[in-house]
Amino acid sequence: MRYSLLLLIFVCFSCEPKHDIPQTIELNSSWQFKKVSDSVWNTATVPGNVHSDLLDHNFIKDPFVGANEDSLQWISEIDWEYKTTFVVDEEILQKRNIELNFEGLDTYASVYLNDSLILNANNAFREWNLDVKPLLKPENELRLVFENTSKYEEAEKVKSPYPLPEGNRIFTRKAQFQYGWDWGPKLNTSGIWRPIKLKAYNDAKIYNVYVHQIELKDSIAKLMIEVDFANSKTDGYTFEVFVNDSLA
Repeated sequence: MRYSLLLLIFVCFSCEPKHDIPQTIELNSSWQFKKVSDSVWNTATVPGNVHSDLLDHNFIKDPFVGANEDSLQWISEIDWEYKTTFVVDEEILQKRNIELNFEGLDTYASVYLNDSLILNANNAFREWNLDVKPLLKPENELRLVFENTSKYEEAEKVKSPYPLPEGNRIFTRKAQFQYGWDWGPKLNTSGIWRPIKLKAYNDAKIYNVYVHQIELKDSIAKLMIEVDFANSKTDGYTFEVFVNDSLA
């Protein structure tokens, strides 16, 4: 859960000894992919998408050559599966907080960590941060099942009392050009299009910092800083504030 803390900044700020440094592992190696209905896995590139992985293995023709896109529409009509394994050392496992951060999943994805469902993603434009400490082991498997968009779009269409422009594409939060545009082919893809990271830390984690200008004069500036962080206990924390790379 996130909490916000407001600080009124005047002239100076107190400092404390440095706290534990968070550790981040980017899970971008040893990925494999396949059709959900298949049994054979092939190597995959993450971040990426299913079209580029298929092209890397010469399973499809280049979709940007001639009318090749016409023969590739089957890709968006089936479900795809990605998986990887990763090792977590004892130092990280001992951290009080361990999160999996998904920066971009395109789009309808069921995410499993060690066979436990941890996320049903439905928006390619947002991040997902999940507490996974109870599920982590020294050796782990992360698996994602991407379902084709049409089944979800049809379900939403039924709920609408009137037709909407541009067809069913408007019901899915993903890049709309993938459905075809006047300047590009129709390649409705799926996959892990931005990095996945494992983040471990002991202290409070800052998500965002917002600076509000209260007053500005030639000699002094009064600023209100709103700190959005993951820790319900706000006592005992101090902040170092730098102005033009100098500690204020």
